[in-house]
Amino acid sequence: MMRRGCYGPVALVLLWLLSVAVMAESTTSVKPSFSSRIDPVDTRRPPGVPDDATLEAEGARIGTISLRALEVFDTSRADERNWLFETANRLHAGTKPATITDRLLFREGDLYEGRLLQETERLLRATRYL
Repeated sequence: MMRRGCYGPVALVLLWLLSVAVMAESTTSVKPSFSSRIDPVDTRRPPGVPDDATLEAEGARIGTISLRALEVFDTSRADERNWLFETANRLHAGTKPATITDRLLFREGDLYEGRLLQETERLLRATRYL
């Protein structure tokens, strides 16, 4: 007996939709890779926020940590506004806040350490499913 694999019906439908979309897109334009869709991150500090050394020397503490969930595809962008990406956004299971907070190397009320924030950012960006 042939083993079918562990794909559920939703995954099979998505794979079929993707194959149809790829065939339809092959005659027009090819979409960029996922990594090319990543917008550059603005790492500038807001005006009036001291640098890491000053914050650490003054004994600053981490305040409120707030998370903002985003869709997988940004359908406000013209290159991501199509039926396939909109369907993927609707079918995608959202990331639970605990998934993110469990990976943070700091908690609310901890002393501020710039290197922990930088390392946390690196770890989160390296986690492909986030």
